[in-house]
Amino acid sequence: MGKTKQKQDRSHYLFSNRELANLIGPLVIEQLLAVFVGMADSIMVANVGEAAVSGVSLVDNIMILIINIFAALATGGAVVAGQYIGRKDEKSACKAATQLVWFVSLSAVAIMILVYFGKDIILNQVFGHITAEVKGHADIYLLIVTASIPFIALYNGGAAIFRAMGNSQVSMRVSLLMNAINVTGNAILVFGLRIGTAGVAIPTLISRMVAAIVITVLLCNQTRILHIERTLKIRFDGRMIRKILAIGVPNGLENSMFQLGKILVLSLVSTFGTYAIAANAVSNAIALFQILPAVKVHISATATDPLHQPVLLQRADSFPHRLPADMELFRQLILRGNTVTAAQFSQSDLFL
Repeated sequence: MGKTKQKQDRSHYLFSNRELANLIGPLVIEQLLAVFVGMADSIMVANVGEAAVSGVSLVDNIMILIINIFAALATGGAVVAGQYIGRKDEKSACKAATQLVWFVSLSAVAIMILVYFGKDIILNQVFGHITAEVKGHADIYLLIVTASIPFIALYNGGAAIFRAMGNSQVSMRVSLLMNAINVTGNAILVFGLRIGTAGVAIPTLISRMVAAIVITVLLCNQTRILHIERTLKIRFDGRMIRKILAIGVPNGLENSMFQLGKILVLSLVSTFGTYAIAANAVSNAIALFQILPAVKVHISATATDPLHQPVLLQRADSFPHRLPADMELFRQLILRGNTVTAAQFSQSDLFL
């Protein structure tokens, strides 16, 4: 006779497997789709030649660095908004969301202008050892895709706000729409009209524009617990912006270090020629899928804790004698309106 398996007491867990799956699943899918936008460009531009693949991959690495920075800032804004929700101050939460959207949008416009002015420095200094053919493809792709920086920044800001509401389904569906437009446009312009490198850049720009518009319209829904104000007049709140930057800047620096390292390695790879750059681009795209689930688990923990602060506090008070010792730390952090970080979660047994 086998031993009867005892049912594990899960009453002290904050989240069930289903709750975690509902949050993390769409986030992983969304990230896979986000990566597939750049991958689809590289795959379809391969029809043009190795030089085109190399040129597109060089620019994509710069774009990923910029996207990572704005994604980190967006997370900072979402955390601040979530803290206000935890204090049941929905008016300030919506104000924080509005400040975030405007701040990342205007910052992205400034970055876009800087990239255009520094285009020659990027192509000649950062990636100096490339052929004229590769540089030509990179130049075309950079000119068009740089215009999408404000739109992808706005999309990231909106997606972070929806994650703060515990709704990762919306950003996943918008990302799916973005991919559908990009892949369809690539197929038409590259294989149908045979435009070349511009044929993968134009759909990328259009798809990001559509994604930004859709998620902004959804955020303007005043019935949502977190929404943005319907106004073109905005006065920045210095104190709130500093709180966003205090969380977003360190997060952005951390996220950027890895990508900066990749760019430095790529500058060395470029000395080996066009084929080496193209091979490096393909291998990096494949290797990226290995880390995506872990990245999104981290983001989901960061995105979840602000909104669930009232839940954490309630359950902490309900089960003081059964929760682990560090739950008291969580409870005190929540009472002070602070964010419980993913690292603090990982050190406890609150998750299944």
